[in-house]
Amino acid sequence: VFDIDTMKAIRDKICEMSGKKYEVDAMDDVSIRLITDHIRSSTFLVSDGVMPSNEGRGYVLRRLIRRAARHGKMLGIDGLFLAKLSETVINESKDGYPELEEKKDFIFKVLTQEEEKFNKTIDQGLAILSDLMEEMKKNGTKELSGADTFKLYDTYGFPVDLTEEILEEQGFSYNEDEFKACMEEQRQKARNARKVTNYMGADATVYEQLDPAMTTKFVGYDELTCEGEITAMTTETEVVSALNKGDKGTIVADQTAFYATSGGQEADKGVIISGDASFEVEDVIKLSGGKFGHVGHVVEGTFNVGDKAVFTVNEKNRALGAKNHSATHLLQKALREVLGTHVEQAGSFVNADRLRFDFTHFSALSKEELKQVENIVNEKIAECLPVVAKNMPIEEARKTGAQALFGEKYGDVVRVVSMGDFSVEFCGGTHVSNTGVISALKIISETGVAAGVRRIEALTSKGLLKYYDDMEKKLQEAAALVK
Repeated sequence: VFDIDTMKAIRDKICEMSGKKYEVDAMDDVSIRLITDHIRSSTFLVSDGVMPSNEGRGYVLRRLIRRAARHGKMLGIDGLFLAKLSETVINESKDGYPELEEKKDFIFKVLTQEEEKFNKTIDQGLAILSDLMEEMKKNGTKELSGADTFKLYDTYGFPVDLTEEILEEQGFSYNEDEFKACMEEQRQKARNARKVTNYMGADATVYEQLDPAMTTKFVGYDELTCEGEITAMTTETEVVSALNKGDKGTIVADQTAFYATSGGQEADKGVIISGDASFEVEDVIKLSGGKFGHVGHVVEGTFNVGDKAVFTVNEKNRALGAKNHSATHLLQKALREVLGTHVEQAGSFVNADRLRFDFTHFSALSKEELKQVENIVNEKIAECLPVVAKNMPIEEARKTGAQALFGEKYGDVVRVVSMGDFSVEFCGGTHVSNTGVISALKIISETGVAAGVRRIEALTSKGLLKYYDDMEKKLQEAAALVK
């Protein structure tokens, strides 16, 4: 932690809050430096859309916040202090990072909630761990049993890395092998209790046997039909050179008009025709090396590797999916206008029937906010904004202010989709040519799916008309019942 002005300001604030002086006590200095570093990292992470959780980057954030909170306690800082300290981080860095100032209320809320949660856990866990260490001193042992470490973790939610850190400070350790055995036993119990597995691990698949150099060119942005040569085929279990009537399988070709499931958008459906043979495409998946796998079954005839075939996308299905996809872009921008720029996409799902959009926000939306969001989207639909997709170098794309998906890996050249001057986003999906085509959007539900993540489900065009038809039918039935 260098003596640069931004860092020193945070460090001075910690000293002010704790009443400690820097470079007087070596142990205090460790805590002061650690909090300086962690509050800075945490502030920027939350600003970037990371939320505290138990896995991946969210777990890194949770650990940073919790370690900073614990070292605050060690310095004798009373009560919640991280949000107040984060204010110093923002004041010091907002000139270079204006988004920190824009999102400060959201950042404070995330830090405060996480600190409150941790305080409940820590008070209980510290008391128990303190008793256990007293016991160890009495018995002259230096190692906490794995069973006790596991109980702290499993029953009281006390993080094992924190237990390890506290033990080390007092010259103790814990039995890691025994702890791992307890963990494994718990996992086994959980597996046995689960009747149906939802295991999503990367099992070896038949596709791994395909030539890695083989690739597929996607031409589906501009056309819904194209000719391609079949380069590989598989059944569900093996690579084959032919597929016959009734066979389920996957066809790979050198080029295709079919969009493969990605970016939350469901794949195209359609048919592949080669001479008298036809194959119904039910799904399209991206395989390693840029290959597209057309998954489905042979309706008629026989397909052979090397055959020329015509790939035809179901136009209606594609058009409905594109309407819902374009609507999610309008929805994201409307949410940012109504709720604030802390709103980041946290997942989406789009198909021909409906759209689902997950985003970072702390509280449920009020009826007024939902109505406001819906009205903005419908205004932009009515304005018939042109939808334009351009490929450009990533640095140039960033200068346009295009929304990038947090956590997404982008190449040197990206596709930027803009809807008038209203919405500009990085996106590889398929879209309408004009927002007017969407016809209208109706929000059906708004719910919470995780800490700090909300979900909106909505309908457009055909799905929306069906929704109103069903509602009208129910109203008529109800009216008839009560005369």
